[in-house]
Amino acid sequence: MSIRILIIFVLSAAAVGASDKVESTTKIAWSKQTQECLECHRLYHPGLVADWEASRHAHTLPENALKLPVLQRRISAETVSDHLAGVAVGCFECHSLNAARHPDNFEHFGHKINLVVTPNDCQTCHPLEVKQYAGSKKAHASVILPRSIHRKHCIVRFVSASDFLSAQTDRIIRSSISHCLQISHAQ
Repeated sequence: MSIRILIIFVLSAAAVGASDKVESTTKIAWSKQTQECLECHRLYHPGLVADWEASRHAHTLPENALKLPVLQRRISAETVSDHLAGVAVGCFECHSLNAARHPDNFEHFGHKINLVVTPNDCQTCHPLEVKQYAGSKKAHASVILPRSIHRKHCIVRFVSASDFLSAQTDRIIRSSISHCLQISHAQ
């Protein structure tokens, strides 16, 4: 009896592995804008690009995700926005959403780009998940953190979107990190 169960388990695992290989070798289209992002950011932010390339977003067309059973979809929207039709969810698809509502939006090589992707952007594909997140402690970290005990250990200066684009950014960030390390080592 136990051999029969073992054989069934091995065959099931092999079938799952085979279907994963088919999905991972299928070529997924990336938008022209995301491809432009990747050309530069592969040089300047290779770790971020590698993380995205290994992500589900880089290898899934949202319209295909909608065809899966509900618990396998990983997307709670009922439809896909037109700007996501036929392409994976790349840099541009998230960092260009809701530009008018982003104080961090700026012109970047002919595109309006947001530095930060917010839950309001994510709800394009994940409305249920954003609603669930809104009720969690993580959603209120910017309010909770300043009042928490962690404030004693490390205060990192927040910089505006224009600071990110200035020549001082590197010095500001290095100074904040250095200050944080000095405080934490003194404790």
